[in-house]
Amino acid sequence: MAMKKIFFFSFLIYFTSSLCAQNQVLTIHPLKPESGDTVTVTYIGDLAKPDTEISYFFNYMGENRFKNEIIPSEFQNNKITGRFKLTDSVLYVSIKITNGKEFDNNRDKGYGFNVYENGKPKKGTFFTQGAVSLYNKYFFNAKVDTLKAIQLMEKEYQLHPDLKESTLPIYLSTLKLDKSKEAEAVKLSTEYYNKILETGKNDNFTERIVETIVGRDHQKRDSLINEVIKKHPKGKAALRKQYIDFYFMAMYLPDSALTRYSSIVENFSDIEPEMRTQLTHSLITTYRGLLDYDNFEKHISKVNDPSFLAREYNEIAWKMATKDKDIDLAKKYSEKSLLNVDKMMEVKKPETTRIIFLRNKANYLDTYAYILNKLGDTQGAVDNEVKSAELFNWENLGANENVVQYLVNNKQFEDALSKSENFIKDKYGSAKMDSLYKVAYIALNGDDNGLHQALENLKNAGNLSYIEELKKKMISMPAPDFSLKDDEGNTVRLSDFKGSVVILDFWASWCGPCIASFPAMLKAMNELKGKDVVFLFINTQEYDNSDEKRLEAISKTLDDKFADFRVLIDEKNNDQFLVGNLYNVKAIPVKFFIDKQGTLRYSSTGFESEEKLVKELKALVNVLK
Repeated sequence: MAMKKIFFFSFLIYFTSSLCAQNQVLTIHPLKPESGDTVTVTYIGDLAKPDTEISYFFNYMGENRFKNEIIPSEFQNNKITGRFKLTDSVLYVSIKITNGKEFDNNRDKGYGFNVYENGKPKKGTFFTQGAVSLYNKYFFNAKVDTLKAIQLMEKEYQLHPDLKESTLPIYLSTLKLDKSKEAEAVKLSTEYYNKILETGKNDNFTERIVETIVGRDHQKRDSLINEVIKKHPKGKAALRKQYIDFYFMAMYLPDSALTRYSSIVENFSDIEPEMRTQLTHSLITTYRGLLDYDNFEKHISKVNDPSFLAREYNEIAWKMATKDKDIDLAKKYSEKSLLNVDKMMEVKKPETTRIIFLRNKANYLDTYAYILNKLGDTQGAVDNEVKSAELFNWENLGANENVVQYLVNNKQFEDALSKSENFIKDKYGSAKMDSLYKVAYIALNGDDNGLHQALENLKNAGNLSYIEELKKKMISMPAPDFSLKDDEGNTVRLSDFKGSVVILDFWASWCGPCIASFPAMLKAMNELKGKDVVFLFINTQEYDNSDEKRLEAISKTLDDKFADFRVLIDEKNNDQFLVGNLYNVKAIPVKFFIDKQGTLRYSSTGFESEEKLVKELKALVNVLK
C-alpha cells in the first residue's frame, strides 16, 4: 500500500540523430552555438501550428544525462520561433517537435545540433551525438542508425583520443549492436573488464562492460561484478552495489536500512555529489517508512527538488492515514505534497511530462481527500476527490468509487445515485460501485422496490458499453504459429487449437505483476469452462536460469494452486526468446487473444485488479466466440 500513489517513471532520453544545423524546415542561429549563447530556433514544417510545442534536450557526457524543457516560442506567419540559452557542459542539443498526437522526426533523421567552443566542435559533442541517437526508436519512432552512431563515436576518438578510456564501455556496447562486430565488442570488453579487475580504475563502468560481455545472463553478470567488488571493496562498483541494496531496503525494509546507510558512510569517503543526493533521498525514504517524523523533517528540509518532496510528503501522509496515526500531521504533510506538485507545474513542461505530473497530482488529491474524510470533513473529501477524478478524466475506477463513497458519507444521496448510475452504465461499474448505488437508492426511495431491476438494466448497458469500447481497440492479423515444449516435455503447436479461442499469457517467475494476476486468470478459467477457450501460459524472459532451474522456478511459482495452468517454455537463444520475439513482447505480463480462425484480435499489457482482468477476459471471449 505504501507505494500505491507513486507513478514511477523513468525517461531514458528523447534524443535524435545528427542534423545539419540548417535545413529548409528548421534553422538555428547562431550557426555554431557555444555555451552561454542564446539560440534562436525557427521551424516552418508541417506541424508549424499554434498548438505545436518545441522542446530542447540538453545532452551531457555520460549515460542518461539530459535536461528537457519546453522552448518559449511564438507562432506567427506559419512559423514557430523560440529562444533558449545554452548552459555550460552541454555537448549536443536535440529538438523535439510535437502537437501531442504526432511529431516531426525529420524523416527518421531527427533534429539536433552540435555545440561549439571557440568556433570548433566542442570536445565530446560527436560522441554524445552518437550515443543519444540510439534512443530514436523508442521516443520518436525514428530510425536508429547503429553504424552512424559508431562512426560518430570513432570520429570523436580521432579528434580526442584521450576520451577513449573513459567512454569506451559505451562505445563497446554500441559496437555490439552491429552483429558483424559483436565478437570484437565482447573481446574488447573482456580486456577492459580484466583491467578493471586488476587495477580498480574506471570500475564505475563495471556493470556496463559486464553487460556487454554476458548480455542478460544475470547470474554470470552478478558473478563478474562481485569479483570486482571482492578485489576492490572500497571502489565505485562496491559503492553502487551497497547503494542499490540500501535503496530497496529503504522502501521495503526500513528497519534494516539505517544499518546499511551507516556502513556506506563509514566505508566510502570518496562519494560524488550525485550519489550523496541519492543517498540522502533514500535516507528520507527510510525515515518515512519508520514514521520517524523528527528525522524525516530534519533531512527533507535540505531537499529542494519539488518532485521528490511531493512524492515523499504524499507517501508519508498516506501511510499515516491508512494506519490511523497522527491524522492532523498527515493532513499537513499532504498539503505540502500538493504545494510542491503545483510548484512542478509552474514551469511549462513537455506534454508527456505534464501528463505524468497531472496524474501524480490526481493521486495526491486522492490522498488528501482520504485524510479529510478521516477527519470528518466529508465535503472537503468530496471536493478534492472530484478534482482527482477530473484529472483522471473520470476514467479511474478507484477515484470514481471514492467520489461516490464520499458523497454517500456526506449524505448527498441524489448526487451519489446520479454519479453511480452514470459510472455503471458507462463501463465503470464494479462490485463496490453497485453497493454504493444500492445505498444511495434506498436512502432516496426509502426501500429497495425496483432496485434489482434498475441495477440490472444499468449493468447490462455498462457491459454493452464496455464491449463496444473493446471492439474499437481490436486488431486483425494472422497470429504467428509456433511450437513449444510444455513443462512436461510435450510439444504443443498453436495451430492445433484452431477452432477455439486461444489466450496467450506471457509471464516469468520473477515478474510480480504476472504472479499477482494468476488468481484472476484461474478464476476466469473456471468461469469460462465449457466455452471452448484455451489458456496457454508462456514462460519467457527467464534470463538467469538454466533449463533445470527454470523448470524448478516454474514449479515453485505455480505450486499446487495453479497446477491446472498449461505452461509452455519459450525457447531461448542467447538473450532472445523465440515466441516472445514473434509476438513482439516488450513487457510482461501481456496477453494475446486469438479467435477461432487463428486471427490475432487483441492484446492487453499489465495487471491492475482481479475484478478488472476477469471482466476483460470474459468480455473478450464473448466477442470472439
